[in-house]
Amino acid sequence: MEGNSSKIFNKKFKPFLKDVPNVEIKSITTRNFSKHIIEDYQEVLGYDQSFSLSSFSTYPCFKNVKQGEPNCDCIGIERFTNCTVMVVADGCGWGVTSARAAHIAVETVLSSMFDEVSKCGRLHEIANALVSSTYQAHDRIQQHHTKILPNGTCTILTVITVTSTQPYTLILSVGDCEAFIYKSAIGRTFSINKKWCRSIKSTQECGGRIGNTPNLLPELTGAYLKVIDVELHDIIIVTSDGFADNLRLQKENISPQVILDTVISPRIQSCANLNEFVVSMDDFIIKETEDTREFHSQNQNRIRKQGLKGKLDHATIGVYSISSFNNDIGLIDSIFPDILASIYPSNVNRTTRSHSFSVKDLVPTIEVPLKTKFKCSSVGEIQEPNDSKPIICPQVSESPFRPIQFSKLRCGSLSREISFIRRSPYRDISPQRSLQSQESLPSSLPSSFSLSPQNSYKPGNGFIQFFQKDH
Repeated sequence: MEGNSSKIFNKKFKPFLKDVPNVEIKSITTRNFSKHIIEDYQEVLGYDQSFSLSSFSTYPCFKNVKQGEPNCDCIGIERFTNCTVMVVADGCGWGVTSARAAHIAVETVLSSMFDEVSKCGRLHEIANALVSSTYQAHDRIQQHHTKILPNGTCTILTVITVTSTQPYTLILSVGDCEAFIYKSAIGRTFSINKKWCRSIKSTQECGGRIGNTPNLLPELTGAYLKVIDVELHDIIIVTSDGFADNLRLQKENISPQVILDTVISPRIQSCANLNEFVVSMDDFIIKETEDTREFHSQNQNRIRKQGLKGKLDHATIGVYSISSFNNDIGLIDSIFPDILASIYPSNVNRTTRSHSFSVKDLVPTIEVPLKTKFKCSSVGEIQEPNDSKPIICPQVSESPFRPIQFSKLRCGSLSREISFIRRSPYRDISPQRSLQSQESLPSSLPSSFSLSPQNSYKPGNGFIQFFQKDH
């Protein structure tokens, strides 16, 4: 079956690969990097004019329990000195199986691109790496499927920006995640997929998916790979369907381009930074779905009444600015807006935090003799004995510089809805002082995935029928 899946990927994307210019690109180094994945769904994570991520659920709460948990969307970004990779995946349906599929897909694509981008010298090779990473995500979801920990399926969209004599951005999509671009020179936003607008009846069809499908083969009906003309300071926007569909559903009699020009472009122009823009978009989606969410909160067993607009779903957005050089790798702002807290139960136990990872988290670990020592110098320059291998060490120690500042983010009309901003450098992960004992660390550590969904109240048939019909 693996061979058949590979053939399907190659057949689908071969025509798209032919259209990718075979231009030379600047060498990409992975020596300095950072990776961020949203796991706290009341958080907006990003930095200044560089990037921002957010993922949350617009589903209602029953008996103070959030429905639709766990969040089946996943988004992550990987930043190098002269390259940026962003991935969003949307698990199909509800439940842990869908959430696992989305998380595995994002982690696999980011890991695969990390391994491949430094080997690519031409844009065509980057495009091939995109296709390969998506196929690996499909294959990995199936490999991790067991009866005890089953996996589902997901849609996925990956975008990467590299630099030649000019910046190039490539987008690969399987399913109904969407991408947009804000052209800073003219102040307008455009969609990458011209068919992104659809009615609520059409939202049942995702247009493609990867993972543990019934026949184990990828569904690539609406998949595409595109090269986008971009300029410095343009802004790439990626969303799951829970975000994009609600842009259109509220204004079905208005053209798609007018929607982008009235909803997205003015917010980018008025916001001080990308985190503020993402909070503004979160606020828009939450308010657009408020009436529908309130109706189902108060009528748990009733089918949605006529006249209520908005699609309740997991909603995810990620943005980043086109730049020839990322000089702020390792800097993050973590924001917890009141608007996100307002749609979650007041007694929610937030035990997870979004994951940020950088070159500081790579440390040399070896079988250390009693008197052997090694030194780690500045970020990206690891000194180690000749026989050592860098791996990720699970022992966490406090960073020598770890200030936490509380301040108000300048957000104009949104200033009331942002609680605080927390800025801190990455945590340092380093070996224990007891390394000089006779015990040694293993030469490799298995990667693991954990997801702890909370118990959900089971709604009545009317609510289930509504979401099965609309989602």
